[in-house]
Amino acid sequence: MSVNTGNHRATKSDSISAIENELEAAKNRLQSILNTAPNAIIIVDNNKIISNANHGVYQYFGIKPKEVIGISHDEFNRRIKDLFEQPSNFLEYINSRTQIDPGSGPLNVDEIMKSAMNLQKPSPRILVILPVPVIGKNGENLGTLWSHEDITNSKKSADFLRTIVDSSPVPTIVSRLDDGKILYVNDPLAKLVGMTVDTLVGNNTPDFYANPKDRDIVIRKMTEQGHLRNHEVRIKSSDGSIFWMIFNLT
Repeated sequence: MSVNTGNHRATKSDSISAIENELEAAKNRLQSILNTAPNAIIIVDNNKIISNANHGVYQYFGIKPKEVIGISHDEFNRRIKDLFEQPSNFLEYINSRTQIDPGSGPLNVDEIMKSAMNLQKPSPRILVILPVPVIGKNGENLGTLWSHEDITNSKKSADFLRTIVDSSPVPTIVSRLDDGKILYVNDPLAKLVGMTVDTLVGNNTPDFYANPKDRDIVIRKMTEQGHLRNHEVRIKSSDGSIFWMIFNLT
């Protein structure tokens, strides 16, 4: 009795080769996706080793992707820390974000802007660095994608908006529509409610309506029209006194 093992070996070898080819193709697809991103991205596995990096790493930090793949995330951060205006603050921030529970959710917009850091070399940029958990199809944690995003233009726009608000003689406020959190406010507005600019920022506008239902009307009209003109509302100051205010909102 004879057994033909040659074909069996060939079939098994072909299967392994097909799997390897598919894995290589998947890896290339992932690399292509990463390279289309405008920001610098590294992917760190659960052993804290960098498994992938895109071309943005070279554009932002002057380090070729192949030079960081295989090194630890800590080593990567040590290599780039001196490119930042405040190296110690950079390392402290990275450490704080590394220790956050992946299920805690992302930073809000305010926290993101506050976490921005100045990159001085090779090209000046204002960066925010955000970790995003990589979750498998079965819900398992596969590692972390670290995105280094250039917000230079956004930060300049925010600073420009702050300048306009501060210089306006008209009581002016900038707040979020969803929860009313106050982002910017000028001195004339702060004085109307009996507070300072510093103590007013971070509060929520619903707390200053004499009648909370009035805010519902404001939100509905803003949603429907995209603006509000000459809308009279009763406002409550910090000492509890009530006065009328005319809203012009955009």
